[in-house]
Amino acid sequence: MAQDYVDACETFTPSLDLLIVDESQDFERAWAHAVTQNLKSSGELYVMGDSGQQLYTREAFDLHDAVHIRCMDNFRSPRKVVHTINTLGLSQERVVARSAFAGETPHFYTWAPGAVNSLTALNQCLKQLWDDSYKPEQVAVVSFHGVKKSEALAQETLGGFKTKRFSGYDASGNALWTDGALLVESVYRFKGQSMPVVVLCEVDFEELTDKEKRKLFVGLTRGQVRVDVVISEASAKQIL
Repeated sequence: MAQDYVDACETFTPSLDLLIVDESQDFERAWAHAVTQNLKSSGELYVMGDSGQQLYTREAFDLHDAVHIRCMDNFRSPRKVVHTINTLGLSQERVVARSAFAGETPHFYTWAPGAVNSLTALNQCLKQLWDDSYKPEQVAVVSFHGVKKSEALAQETLGGFKTKRFSGYDASGNALWTDGALLVESVYRFKGQSMPVVVLCEVDFEELTDKEKRKLFVGLTRGQVRVDVVISEASAKQIL
């Protein structure tokens, strides 16, 4: 579909007075060119992106004569979560905490082969959330992995509740979901969204690369009130 749009863009009749491109760090150069073909010569273009949330390999692009404005203010995340992000060095530039809510430092639950497995640690984390009076509808379980590698995304129940999981599309292209109260998503699909409480689970990597830092940054900045992290012992040693 994307390629069809790119192929057709030269035939577009410009009709837009204003075009806003969001999540531009995930745009291919050709996509950016294609969407701007719909903009009138007198139109205005706003492009917003965050290289700290770039989870896909994309070639960077620039816009001729653009005015660049940089802002590292974060209004969504509790201040203590932003402090954790800065302490762990997950952003190339220091993030400025602007939320009025201090919140809590993220809670870390670890697992190790032969001791506690990832799903057991995740269920322990969720049980603590229920004990702290949070409801499943307020929580998103976000896997550090994609659909193919995630165990959590395949579970019908977690923490004693049925899970709401993406299950494909209907004939009209509408997303289909399983019937459950507890949302379970991958960090790739949940980027750009938020919930009061986010549990970033299945955090496991061999080396703390820039990409792993960006995935951690995305996961930690999804929570509005609280963020918990379920991480392998080996990975925890690398970041902590």
